[in-house]
Amino acid sequence: MKHNIRYRVEYFSLKMFIFFIKISPLFLKKIFSLIALGVFSIAGKRYNKLVDSNLRIAFPEIPDQERHLLKKRIFKHFLSVFIDIIYLFGGKDPDKVVGELKVEGFENIQNVLKKGKGAILFSAHFGNWELIPFILHRELGFRISSIARKMDNPLTEEIVKKFRAFMGSDMIYKEGSLRKIIRVTEENGLIYLLVDQNTITREGVPVNFFGKEVIAVTTVSQLYLKKGIPVIPLFVTYQKDSVLLKIGKELDFKKGPDHEKNIKELTQKCMSLIENMIREYPDHWFWFHARWRKREGQKKEEINENK
Repeated sequence: MKHNIRYRVEYFSLKMFIFFIKISPLFLKKIFSLIALGVFSIAGKRYNKLVDSNLRIAFPEIPDQERHLLKKRIFKHFLSVFIDIIYLFGGKDPDKVVGELKVEGFENIQNVLKKGKGAILFSAHFGNWELIPFILHRELGFRISSIARKMDNPLTEEIVKKFRAFMGSDMIYKEGSLRKIIRVTEENGLIYLLVDQNTITREGVPVNFFGKEVIAVTTVSQLYLKKGIPVIPLFVTYQKDSVLLKIGKELDFKKGPDHEKNIKELTQKCMSLIENMIREYPDHWFWFHARWRKREGQKKEEINENK
């Protein structure tokens, strides 16, 4: 009952906010961003502490004042992204909401699709990751299959699912996703997934991320090594008056005889690419996630070793 009431409150609050934004003219976008920033700065104390803690881990060399300014840019960026998403969900013109949409490296996907094996496109919770399927759908003319887990609140999940369909994504939920992924790539389709967040030990491998050991998901590595599906990194960055989708080249990885070593090295390569992008655009990454926290399911002796 407690969860049911909370879910309904969250659902109707989000519905009301979306409706209000939908009927609002675009010139109010900046005002809404400033209001949301002020409210979140007061109400989001827990996130404030988490972002500060993560920044200290990733950038221990940054002085307190500089870290404080970076934190403000992070809050401003993601509140703006959230409002952009709602305007887009309301059917507003994307070029007017986020500025001109540009693509760099589009030929990298075109070249891979000529192989007829489809492709795995991986990114991170970076920039505005929800725009990636939309841009690709508009440029390529067909939909993207996105891998995600269901939200805890089934009511808000329906809103998110509807929005992602509008953005050009066919959802594949993580549970039992392997067969669906293989079927899509066998039809020369594109699979899109985010690989930067935390996971439990049995579902990943230890890698280096900002000089600290973290557990990273191996989905990309497993599909590449076992099925030979090409892998391409891509990231959305915000420029002054435009949004740029940077599409990297197909990953070049030489397999060795040790499968487990291959998995770890390829997963590390993916995480290093993500880290490089974060270092270049530190305000673009979603620092509101406890990335360096040990997850449930990790062996007790491993936790003790890393204390």
